[in-house]
Amino acid sequence: MKKVFFILLMVFLFGACQLLHFLSPAAQNQLLEFADTYTLEQIGQTISNLYGSETYSIDVDAMGVLHVLVQQNGYEANLYSYKMSALNWELKSTNSIPNTMYFPVLDFHGTSPYAAYMPNGNPPVVYDCSTLPGTGFGPAMFYYPNAMDFIVTSTGKKIIAVSSNEGSVISNYIRVMEYNGATWQSYTGFNSLIFSNYITSIDLQESPNGQIFVLVNSDGMNRLFVTAGTAWSGTYIFEMSSKFISYALDGAGNIYYIYHNQLVTNVVYYDIRNTGAPAISAHYTKKFIDGAVYNSEKTCAATKNTPYYFYTFAGVLGSSETNISIMRISPDGQFKEIFKVSSFMGDMPGLKMACAPDGTLYFGYAQNTNAMNFLTVYKLD
Repeated sequence: MKKVFFILLMVFLFGACQLLHFLSPAAQNQLLEFADTYTLEQIGQTISNLYGSETYSIDVDAMGVLHVLVQQNGYEANLYSYKMSALNWELKSTNSIPNTMYFPVLDFHGTSPYAAYMPNGNPPVVYDCSTLPGTGFGPAMFYYPNAMDFIVTSTGKKIIAVSSNEGSVISNYIRVMEYNGATWQSYTGFNSLIFSNYITSIDLQESPNGQIFVLVNSDGMNRLFVTAGTAWSGTYIFEMSSKFISYALDGAGNIYYIYHNQLVTNVVYYDIRNTGAPAISAHYTKKFIDGAVYNSEKTCAATKNTPYYFYTFAGVLGSSETNISIMRISPDGQFKEIFKVSSFMGDMPGLKMACAPDGTLYFGYAQNTNAMNFLTVYKLD
């Protein structure tokens, strides 16, 4: 009798697996929406003496080691890595830099960390942080920079994008440069860009096939540029007058957008495209939430391996208040609120996030308390 029961049980389980297998991806994801749960864990001790709530960056290297880059005490920039054996942060590299008007940028080539800074009124500088202190090298041709981003590509290319004002002659001028080991040069024929409005942010990202995307947010118009193979197309892929656009690329070649329609109060939209055809063809058609985009850099991330997800901070409009939450979107467009950040924290924080190679999501929370900025890093798993 037990043998018969076992056979019937195996037949049932096999049938259930076959049913799940033949469900459409959308249906499978919908089932998974009810199965997954997230736990919150603080990583290391809280880091104090931040210069400002935005003057930090978090990222994860190829081996899954979490790092934070922070500017502390005004002139000291420190890179910390999380040491599992001590359950705390370990100083990896330190550099003395002038006060920065822009958050520092951290990126990796494998396990080698690089940091980019934009000091007040001075050209940006990049450091190889494999040593203590780091080795600095940086472009000196930028005047009065006001926005910046930096990446190290999968092949090791070091690319920086900077907007600057060249005195009274040219304003809101963007260059994208590559370091060749000795000097900085224009990246693969990228033509310098001139915007008619003040540039608020630049976001550089690399797709799985090696394309380089440059998203520029300005006061009046936001535009996306991308390489076509190894050369720049010369013109933007699309533009829109959204208040602010955030985006991220997953490992499957999907590009996710989050943006706010400044013509409609409290409405946030999303879009998912393939990196081969990244333009949003019809703006403001896919409503995401009633709320607001969290208007800051590095506030969204996407996984590079399965399962593929996109995460972003958003202000979700409730019946009595707006909560800052972490939202998750699947490649098929399914989305859900996975964590209310403001449910355990108070005033408007400085938030940033990063995904590890295994899909683990980390986020930083910087808050001003008694005229001092503190950074706490958390893991959602």
